[in-house]
Amino acid sequence: MRMLITGSNGFLGYHLCLLFSKSKNYTIHATYNQQKPVGLKRSIKLIKVNLCDIGFKKHYDIVIHCASKTRVNSKNNKKLYDDNVISIKEILNKISFDKFFFMSSNSVYGNVIQKKINEHTKLNAKDFYGRSKIKCEQILEKYSQKNHNKIFIFRLPAAVGIRSHSNFISNLMFSYKSNNFDLITINNKNDLFNNTIHAIDIYKFVKKLLTNKKTKKFNLFVLGSKTPIKLKKIISIYEKFFKKKIIHKSILSKNHNKIIGFHKALRFGFKPLSTSNTILKMLVENNNVE
Repeated sequence: MRMLITGSNGFLGYHLCLLFSKSKNYTIHATYNQQKPVGLKRSIKLIKVNLCDIGFKKHYDIVIHCASKTRVNSKNNKKLYDDNVISIKEILNKISFDKFFFMSSNSVYGNVIQKKINEHTKLNAKDFYGRSKIKCEQILEKYSQKNHNKIFIFRLPAAVGIRSHSNFISNLMFSYKSNNFDLITINNKNDLFNNTIHAIDIYKFVKKLLTNKKTKKFNLFVLGSKTPIKLKKIISIYEKFFKKKIIHKSILSKNHNKIIGFHKALRFGFKPLSTSNTILKMLVENNNVE
């Protein structure tokens, strides 16, 4: 099967390239914009392209759209929003496909009142990143109504794995490595947390959905890790792993952490790691531990 993965120089796109390239069932093309990814198999055809202006038309059996402007790689909010929306429109206009996977974000919810979020939770994003993801989802849903292709949207929490960065779980690791308590603040340490997922669980769920005959034309899934744990328990995992303690800022906040409910995904074969094992696997992978 011919597969296109966008954002191969980003964390998730890179990992999906690595994982899918282990199988001989896929001929993989992977896009990047600026810095060429290193360490991928030579069998992967790397394509340098601005997704807002694709200069070619091709067909793929599977498209996995990971590329995205975020608050980390774009300081201009309007450009962040515009590029994310324009790129999804350009891909749908230039690239034909049978199945399309869009890596969205739980940022679409913003600060909601509910203690648990799922596919039915009201979208309330105020920031440009979350709003851009909402708009992309709407474009894909409208596209699915007019076409026979299958669309899959994953609303993701913090994705972790080798070389993960720019999220609470990864930043906490860097905090311990550098003995720098200023890198992280713990809000409401007694709140439950499962707002993370390992890249390999995303990969496994994509593979599961590729063979699932019960999916519809438009499919939306909220994903996370299983067995939520208290934030203060996460600190103890890091203390035990690094065999040291550091002082973190701990505050009480009105904005409590939200538990991710992914019962729908479970019905379609999603089998994530527990929150504790997700964190431990990430720590082992990034610290050369056998």
